[in-house]
Amino acid sequence: MQTSSKADDITIAEAGAPPVQGDEAELARMGYKQELKRDLSLMQNFGVSFSIISVITGIPSLFAYGLMTGGPSVMVWGWVVVSFFTMLVGLAMAEVCSAHPTSGGPYFWAAMLSRPQNAAFASWVTGWFNLLGQVAVTTGISFACANFISTACTLGTDFVPTAGKTIGIYAAVLSAQGAINTFGVRILKYLNNISVWWHAIGTVSVVIAILAAAPKHQSAKVVFASFVDGTGVDGVGWSQRASPAYVVVIGILMAQYTLTGFDATATSIATIGLYISYGEDYSFHTYYTMSSPQCPAIPIALRVIYADKFVRGPFHLGIFSFPVAIAAVTWIAFISIVFVLPELNPVNSQTLNYAIVAVGIVLTYSMGFWLLSARKWFTGPIKQIAAEEQGINITDPAAMAEKEDLEKMF
Repeated sequence: MQTSSKADDITIAEAGAPPVQGDEAELARMGYKQELKRDLSLMQNFGVSFSIISVITGIPSLFAYGLMTGGPSVMVWGWVVVSFFTMLVGLAMAEVCSAHPTSGGPYFWAAMLSRPQNAAFASWVTGWFNLLGQVAVTTGISFACANFISTACTLGTDFVPTAGKTIGIYAAVLSAQGAINTFGVRILKYLNNISVWWHAIGTVSVVIAILAAAPKHQSAKVVFASFVDGTGVDGVGWSQRASPAYVVVIGILMAQYTLTGFDATATSIATIGLYISYGEDYSFHTYYTMSSPQCPAIPIALRVIYADKFVRGPFHLGIFSFPVAIAAVTWIAFISIVFVLPELNPVNSQTLNYAIVAVGIVLTYSMGFWLLSARKWFTGPIKQIAAEEQGINITDPAAMAEKEDLEKMF
């Protein structure tokens, strides 16, 4: 077997096998076989991330939240600030993804960027946050969609939405999503293309319609400098109870709630349209947005800690690589804290932000499971090629665990 140092030039020749080039060869260099079909083009992959961000649904559904937590000025400048730091996170993730283009995303990256003795634990924690975060966001999105359909059905009809009917619609939405993602990947790529144009044209159309049809427009001072504090359930908001700065900090979450899921392509998530609801599904979405940034944070942080272990891919930031990675980790740490802060005053069982409870449950479960059992058998991502060359059965956990133990010894 012969390989060159650059991914684009790699050619692997096996006896009796055709040469393997490009991305498949780059995976082989890292010890992995290409197992998933690559049916999505660049445009279709972009459609996945663009659709799950879904600005056209994220912004309108969060207007009430934005107007309550800071008002127009925080809504406008919050988008500028959040977009800037989210771009830094995206750049840091892109650099890691370019170096390690595996379908598992953060789960694989965490293992690859850790020391061998810590790889399994890093991928274990990252995988649990990623998995349960996706379960939570699917639940939240689907239930919001069911509520939207129920409400839309009342227009011009005698339909009366009930809890039972909404749950039925909810089940149908989940079933349709499951069927398409399981059996209709070929259909899914066309839906992604439609979604890209739907979001692009729809967003521009809404902006033009509002500017053209609004009966009057606010002054620049109102848009860029007015501050509103509606966080007080009893009339006393956080600007009085604590500080206006606190309201500004929680107000920027309007933008961050929407700018989630941009790593969907890297993590193979095929979700069409992120409908963010500030209603009954709020706790589900809050947990997702809380867990979502933590998933890329772990591999990016490992890339900073073990900088000597990081091997650049085709896309890299040069001298800005390390500073951008540090800024990305710092932002994720900051915004993760903001996600668990209480948003309404006073804080009680009805107004408590339960995201911290959900995150605590995941941490307790994943850490407890690791200490009691998983550390004895979980090996992290399996490097199939090296294992098969050694005659190891990669489907046998005991054989793989023995292989990992030997690697740690040497």
